[in-house]
Amino acid sequence: MLALDKLDSAEIGRYLAAQGVLESETAVAVKALGGGVSNIVLRVTTPTQCMVLKQALPELRVEAYWPSRIDRALREAEALRIVAEHLPSGAVPEVRFIDKENFIYGMSCAPESATLWKENLLAGRVDVSVAAAAGRLLARMHAIQEPAVRQRFIDDEVFWQLRVDPYYNTTAEKHPSVRPVVSRAVDQMKARKMVLVHGDYSPKNMFVLPEKMDSAPRHGASFRGNDGVETVVDSGSRTNDGAGKPPNGHQ
Repeated sequence: MLALDKLDSAEIGRYLAAQGVLESETAVAVKALGGGVSNIVLRVTTPTQCMVLKQALPELRVEAYWPSRIDRALREAEALRIVAEHLPSGAVPEVRFIDKENFIYGMSCAPESATLWKENLLAGRVDVSVAAAAGRLLARMHAIQEPAVRQRFIDDEVFWQLRVDPYYNTTAEKHPSVRPVVSRAVDQMKARKMVLVHGDYSPKNMFVLPEKMDSAPRHGASFRGNDGVETVVDSGSRTNDGAGKPPNGHQ
């Protein structure tokens, strides 16, 4: 197995060959996808396929010190596979491989024709059916209630590292006047673990196609909250954490 502490474009061909994903002599084109601060995301194309590789960073690329567990990438990949069993075909990217040693996984690319939902909205292209489709997908994710899934994602440390401490707790510390209100919200999140939560279910993480919609994966899926799933909707959209388009909000 090839050890790879940090995804490197120059090593991608050799790395994927070592993973058994490509033949050793396969030509590859690599493009870094921006839009986020917590992962390395590379789009890899060959003469016959396209995939996106994602590796979690131990520290987010921001001014303040912001660490997070790197095994969140593995949780995200597993969440994608589980959610795919409950959503319409193509609603989430296909997980091509998982490298547990290096905390990397590969997924299918979104079609080149996909457009980012956020960009459509900013351009004034508003389609209510897309929002309705996104709502239906989210409802289906929240309806996943199998005990085994709940147990797998009950660990919510990454959710707190990425979604609660930097925002709720930091705000409460810096603004004592709102601390009681913020603390109540935090206590509520601690007490209620009801559904599997997509960590950033937003138009910036969803791609749209004429026939269906897709939502991008976010690290650390967990019951009640965390990052880590990608999704599709049935009215004109498809998302990807690194399809042919840079996934805003993704690393």
